[in-house]
Amino acid sequence: MKEYLEKYYDMFNLYNRIKLIDENYELLFNKKDKCFEIHNFNQMGASLVFKTDILDSRIILKLKETRRENMLSFFKKLDEENEKLEASKQKSLINDAQDKLSEIAKYSFNLNRDLTQKEITNILNI
Repeated sequence: MKEYLEKYYDMFNLYNRIKLIDENYELLFNKKDKCFEIHNFNQMGASLVFKTDILDSRIILKLKETRRENMLSFFKKLDEENEKLEASKQKSLINDAQDKLSEIAKYSFNLNRDLTQKEITNILNI
């Protein structure tokens, strides 16, 4: 633990506000990574770590949001966001494919002939 300055105290009293959420949380400063970390060393095995470069009230909100009591709603929200991202990726992929197929069709119809595999490859930039 040489790279840590333990029990970091700040002028906004975030240390005590973090302790109010869970008395086992410790606010540390990692000198090696130059960031703040919140640890819970009472956890079995490895400690859960929350890292941040800036100490502000968002830390308090995130710690409250990720508490064990809020686990189900947190994971539900996370799953919903992942589903939205996946749908967005699929939509983008479909749009890209439609654009490329449209370009191939225009090129082929303009020349009034079928394209060779090499010409298709050149159009798609593969």
